Amino acid sequence: MEPFQCILVVQKPKLDHLRFLSSLIGISLCVFTYAQKPFYFIHDHGRVQIDTLTLDGIEDFGMNRFVVNLGNHGSPQFNLKPEIEDLISNDYSSLSFLRGHQFFRYHVYKPIVDAKYVIGRAQEQHFSLVHSQNVSKNVNYSIGLDKINSKGLYQNQATNNTDIYLNSYGTGLFKNRYDFDLTFNYINAAAVLNGGLEDDSTFINDTLDLQNRALLDVNLQNAYQELRRWNGVFGHSYKILNQLDSAQKGYTIALLNRFEFQQNSRLFYDSILNTSFYDRILVDSLLTNETIRYQSTDGYLGLKFGSYGNSDLILDGGIQSSYNTYTQSNLDTFRWDIEGKLNGLFIWQDLIIQTKLAYLINDAYANHDYNVDLEVWKSIGKFDLIGKAYLSNERPQIDLLKYSGNNVSWNNSFQKYQIRHYELGLNYSGKWNSALKVNYFDVIDPIYFGYDKTPYQIDGVSQLIRSSLELENSQSEKWDLKGEFHYQYLGGYNVFRLPSILSAVSAAFKFKAFKHKMNLAIGTKITYFNKYSSKSFDPVSGQYFIAADDKVGNYPYADIYLKGRVQRATFFIMMSNPQQGLLGYNYFYFPGYPANDRFYRIGVSWLFLN
Repeated sequence: MEPFQCILVVQKPKLDHLRFLSSLIGISLCVFTYAQKPFYFIHDHGRVQIDTLTLDGIEDFGMNRFVVNLGNHGSPQFNLKPEIEDLISNDYSSLSFLRGHQFFRYHVYKPIVDAKYVIGRAQEQHFSLVHSQNVSKNVNYSIGLDKINSKGLYQNQATNNTDIYLNSYGTGLFKNRYDFDLTFNYINAAAVLNGGLEDDSTFINDTLDLQNRALLDVNLQNAYQELRRWNGVFGHSYKILNQLDSAQKGYTIALLNRFEFQQNSRLFYDSILNTSFYDRILVDSLLTNETIRYQSTDGYLGLKFGSYGNSDLILDGGIQSSYNTYTQSNLDTFRWDIEGKLNGLFIWQDLIIQTKLAYLINDAYANHDYNVDLEVWKSIGKFDLIGKAYLSNERPQIDLLKYSGNNVSWNNSFQKYQIRHYELGLNYSGKWNSALKVNYFDVIDPIYFGYDKTPYQIDGVSQLIRSSLELENSQSEKWDLKGEFHYQYLGGYNVFRLPSILSAVSAAFKFKAFKHKMNLAIGTKITYFNKYSSKSFDPVSGQYFIAADDKVGNYPYADIYLKGRVQRATFFIMMSNPQQGLLGYNYFYFPGYPANDRFYRIGVSWLFLN
């Protein structure tokens, strides 16, 4: 597993920023040096060794073939195989929503720097850099930068995204009584929005292979969206009782405290050149320049109890107070929430049970908000049994209730929606690693964006049932074979608009070259989803909405690649959609937004050790 997965790229970074970043890394590399040992990061309660040997997944950097965008790297995305967080973010989030960075806790005996760079068609650039080192045995910090920059194949389709993050943590400090965790994240996702092609048939009926796509007419000549997210968290705990013996058995009681600040904002801009695109202009102006800002300040105080021995039991609970403000146009409102939380973790031999409970105390609605999240893992030999349950009762986001803009507005009084999610899974580790999962989702009284690009709520249930099978050979020295198949049943009110069949297969032949000093693999990947009635994209709100019964899909997306490794340096060369034109030109991710034509990507990755 690579030590870092993230997505970012930039236009041309300023020289001062590069000097500052290089100086910071240079200083940090000189702090200390330990003997050579494996490198780890901590994820899901386990230590994951950083991959410094294999070729696994290096060609996938920045790509997820079941997450589609507007045909341009870094543009707004939509998950065709959604999990809980995707169901919420696709249809129930605030308009300024931008998912934050996923932090890993590293544990390294030498400082590491992991650098990746990918360049592709339409001036696509994707650069990532992560540095981590331990200041002492129990204190680590990591800094990272992700940049995405792409001109796009069509008019007004450029993207420019930046993700900067910092994570530092310490455990067992001050006589094994004090722990802390500090994270900071800044994301700026900017995209020029062209509103899609004026006429999809100009692309479908293309008779000039690889014609200049920039000549095709688009709906918006000058529209722009920028999402920003600032997030900072400082959490710490102090053991007021620490009754552990030399074998680390006994119990502890700790006082927990956490502060968090986050601000999400969205800017949408267009000009008088786009007036013919809109159904209505509500403000006496031919210029749209709208800003939404959502800000939250949280504080948490609680207690944590841990009992360690033949089995481990960890419980923590407390009160979280948050002050949330929403500002947009002539709207300015706030919510103050007081929430009770209780988390538990039980480990006994090969059994792990984890639960998270949250309950909103000062809810103005008749039925209070709550979240219940339960996960169970049980290992039996080569098998892992997994069970999950998630139940929630949620208020709609503030900006789904009120919005005032130049081209669209609404004033709603929605009731709460509920999410019910259950998962059963079976994993097998052997010659063929395999995973079988069944996911059941119910969304009661779902909210969605309708034909007029405003939010609606249904008095009923939307249902998604997904069965999944994944296979991977793990012991072959010559072949790397993987496959996954997902069947999704949509019941009730179909507000999800998802394909029923998703599949992906990959095969690679591995060999050595240059006197066995270079590991190489040549392979192919094919991804397919069936034709289905998809959502459309609205540049004004930045949301995917249900419009006409437009269908996309039923096209195999193929990649052919060569990848290699020399010591800790890896590289790949990939050609995507090589069959372009052989099966026609009816390949779209969304109505008005074609998928990429035949194109190349070249990437390099280097893990530096000091």
